Amino acid sequence: MSMNYFKLYTTLLLAAVLTSCAKVHGPEEGNCTEGETVSISVSVDSRKFGGSATNSGLPDTRLDAAASSLYSGGTLGLFIDYGKNAKYTQSNVLWENDGTNTWAPQIGMLWGKSYDKVGVYAYAPYLEGQNDLSSLTFTIPTDQSDGISEADLLWWYPGIENGAKKDVTANDFVEGNINITFRHALTKLTVNFELASQFKGQNIFIKEAWFHQSMDKVAINFTGSDNNSVPYVRMASSTSSSPVSIKMHNCSGNGNLSCDVLFFPYTFFNTRYKLLTLTLSDGRDYILTYDKELELVSGTAYEMTVKVGKDKLEAGEVTVSSWIDKGSLGDSFGADAAEYSEWSGQDDIAEAYAGGTGTSDDPYQIATAAQLAFLAQECNKEGSDY
Repeated sequence: MSMNYFKLYTTLLLAAVLTSCAKVHGPEEGNCTEGETVSISVSVDSRKFGGSATNSGLPDTRLDAAASSLYSGGTLGLFIDYGKNAKYTQSNVLWENDGTNTWAPQIGMLWGKSYDKVGVYAYAPYLEGQNDLSSLTFTIPTDQSDGISEADLLWWYPGIENGAKKDVTANDFVEGNINITFRHALTKLTVNFELASQFKGQNIFIKEAWFHQSMDKVAINFTGSDNNSVPYVRMASSTSSSPVSIKMHNCSGNGNLSCDVLFFPYTFFNTRYKLLTLTLSDGRDYILTYDKELELVSGTAYEMTVKVGKDKLEAGEVTVSSWIDKGSLGDSFGADAAEYSEWSGQDDIAEAYAGGTGTSDDPYQIATAAQLAFLAQECNKEGSDY
């Protein structure tokens, strides 16, 4: 089945490197004793992975980097999964930040035996009653005018190994501490408005702006699909049958008119669709009706330039952007990051996807830069169905 516009056939996966804990105490078979208290430290990894936009139909294989930063949110949910009815299994435990990045659980969490395999999963902000690891459902706020932070759904798990979810034990966490580095689950779009000459000399500002093509609900599936254990983000089963409109955050500054929004792209079949509505201080509404194909990837930030002219908006280039200020690429992405960060489009890439079949229900799962380059290679082949 081919989708015409907002295609979301790939899910970018967190590839994290776990550090073994130093031998401090405990039995011979492990360094972390049964019943040891679970602790956490939390940051947000805002490195961006290229996802295509505008007309090319090909993913942007360049990797831009941004340093991780402390997570400033107030809550998160944590799962410790040793299996159903296991003594130390605890689901969706609320952790709260005291404002200094010191985290405390609502109820204590303990490690099981040091050599037992355990599933460890985290997300933020905390969602009460979301105890199903296969479908943590998040409702995207439709009024983001005061800022996008409350709409920023984050997720984390220890990573993948050999194309499957990584097996870990308590010993993989230094002194029982889980170092959570969140990734963004939604798509971010910043729209920069350029005023035509007709507005010259006028004190024009944005009264409000609306983005019209989002799912209303998304779900994190930490258990993976039937064919692959790797977690992914998808539309929720309870998603509305029609797109919702989101009131955007006015992030104008330094004389520039800009708005941003967090959303999950709505997939549909119309040939033309209303993408944006902008209301300026002149009291008029300017509507952007879009008829180009956009491929936007979850967890990626984009920028779009829109020209405001007489009675209309005109869309310009859409580019991959940064969640935060650019920094240096960390080691945890893997050694292949530098090799494929500027893929020529000609070299043969042997590494296939981490999982998935490429449909909207079972997206391709991409965990490394090489796998992202592989997708571009497949798209670029003569007669490709991508």
